[in-house]
Amino acid sequence: MATPTSTPTNTSSYWSPVSNRTGVWLNGTRTVTQTFNAANQVDGFTYDAAGNLTNDGATTYGYDALNRMTIRSTTPYTYNGDGVLVDDGTTRYTQDLASPLTQVLQTTQGSTTTKYLYGLDRLAAVAGSARTWYVGDALGSVRMTLDDAGAPPSCPRSSASNVGKCE
Repeated sequence: MATPTSTPTNTSSYWSPVSNRTGVWLNGTRTVTQTFNAANQVDGFTYDAAGNLTNDGATTYGYDALNRMTIRSTTPYTYNGDGVLVDDGTTRYTQDLASPLTQVLQTTQGSTTTKYLYGLDRLAAVAGSARTWYVGDALGSVRMTLDDAGAPPSCPRSSASNVGKCE
């Protein structure tokens, strides 16, 4: 288990050499301690024969023969005939099944619908009148989001020279 070299402040996590989170500290007090077995499963949690998490001490999980989660506590997960998740109990997903890899075209949570705009990659999300633009790196991973004015969401703009960053 990795050991911190100093007392952390605020929230800190520590990771083992194989990227398992071994501890969480909040304002200098360790609030989470985890150890792992040889299969990289959290000790104290239960798993099925396929390695799927079935109980984490707070929530139970169920899976189908294809190892897709079908229930979390009492919340069912629903898949279409192609095996694509369409509802996870809180969010309904509308997928573009004609694309080479399925893409989410919109999500609906309660009465809030978010639509996604695509070019070669996902470009933006539109929820009501708010639009969030995705800025990607050379591999297509999202590295930043921007609003229509070019500022990260919830970032006060104090000058015209801070486009894309908070001061």
